[in-house]
Order: sequence, then C-alpha cells, then structure tokens
Amino acid sequence: MVVQLYRVIVSTRPIDVGLDKRSFILVLGGCFLLCGTASAFPLFGIAAYEPYRRPSLCHMRWIPLNQSDIVYYISLLILFFVFPTILIAASYTVIYFKTKDSSSRSLTSSRNRHRQLFMLKTFIIITGAFILTWLPYVICVIMDLAGVDYHSYSHNIYLFCSMVAKVSLTWIPAIFIIRHSYYRHDLEIMANEMIEKVEKLTMSSGEYNLDSVGRSVEGIEILADEYEMNETIPSNTVLVSYNRLSVSEI
Repeated sequence: MVVQLYRVIVSTRPIDVGLDKRSFILVLGGCFLLCGTASAFPLFGIAAYEPYRRPSLCHMRWIPLNQSDIVYYISLLILFFVFPTILIAASYTVIYFKTKDSSSRSLTSSRNRHRQLFMLKTFIIITGAFILTWLPYVICVIMDLAGVDYHSYSHNIYLFCSMVAKVSLTWIPAIFIIRHSYYRHDLEIMANEMIEKVEKLTMSSGEYNLDSVGRSVEGIEILADEYEMNETIPSNTVLVSYNRLSVSEI
C-alpha cells in the first residue's frame, strides 16, 4: 500500500527537490493511520476479541458474532482489500497513461509498444496476484458473516488462506523486481557470477586432480627409467685404461 500510494503521488505530480521524501513520509504516515484506526476499533466497542480455541489457524473469527463484529469485519474488508485493490488498479492505470504520453513524444513506435506492453503486463500481474492472494481469505470471512456453519468446511481452509496471504508480502514484490529490466539485469549478473564461481571451483579441483595424476605418472616413468638403467649397467664394473692399450690389442 505504501508503494502504490507513493507511485500515484510521484506519477501525478512534477518531480522537484524534496518531493520524494515528503511524499514518502506522507504516504507512510497515512498507512500507519489506517492501520491504527483498524486496530483501535475494539477499544470503542466495535468487535470483541475472544480468542478461538485454535488460535494457530490465524483467521479472523471472533465469537459471538454480533452487530459490532459484523461492522468490524466489513470495515476490515473495505480497508485492507477493497481499498488497496482500487488503489493498485488506479496507480498502475495512472502510471500506464503517464508512460504512454511521455514515451510517445520521445521514443520510436516499436519501442513505445514494447514499453506499453511491459507496463500492461506488470499491471495485470501485480493486480491479479494481489486479488488471487487475498480473495480466498476474504471468502472465508464472508462465509463467517453469512453465518455458514463452521463445521461444514475444513480448518485447513483458514490455514491455507492465511499462510498464502502472509507469504504474498514476499513474493509479490519479488514478481515486480524480476519483471523490472534494471533489477532483472542485476539478477542475471549475480547468477552469472555464481555460475562462474562454481565453474572455477570445479575446474580448480579437476586441474588439481589432473596435476596430481600427472605427477604420479611422471614419477612412475622416472622410476622405470632408473630401473632400466640399473639393469643395463653390469654389476662388476670393468674399467679399461685406453692409454695402456696397444695398437695390436685394438
């Protein structure tokens, strides 16, 4: 939510000195205010926190379900699902048209189409991922609001939906980083560096093994040569003085 609000402000207003810092502080303060408002509902009698017998399921069920609880549930759905979905869709729509207008004046037609297609794909992936992540969790809450018998569906539904929603805090930004050309280039560089390091390690170990084998072969050859030399040299060496030999003896 912080990122989407920040993008809307930066995209709709001209960039000047200090705008990024002020807009980020404004957006971050607004998100803290939103979360604080939702957390303060029980202090004013809206929703009664009564822990369920299986708190490890991490779902949003409080009993008894009276009118204040219904108001609390609906408020959470609006604040943390409906409003962020509209915000994400609006922010990427604004960014798309801003990018389209700016690129049409400075880039070629083929590059414009490529850039617009990239923005459209990013918009669909991020918005669709957010909706698909939180929609099962919202359905479970709506089932509670509708008074559906709790024993009619499994406990694992709550567990699965809540875990997917929590993990989305990691993999939704990862999708955007991977799709961004600048970060994707950095990721490719990191991957290539890791591959090169692994290759160097494997090659160095292989060269070391080959060198050791080569040294062993050379040692065996030297021993064999020494053995052949020892076999050819007679055991009782006879020294002949060529100076004492006469012509007739030769």
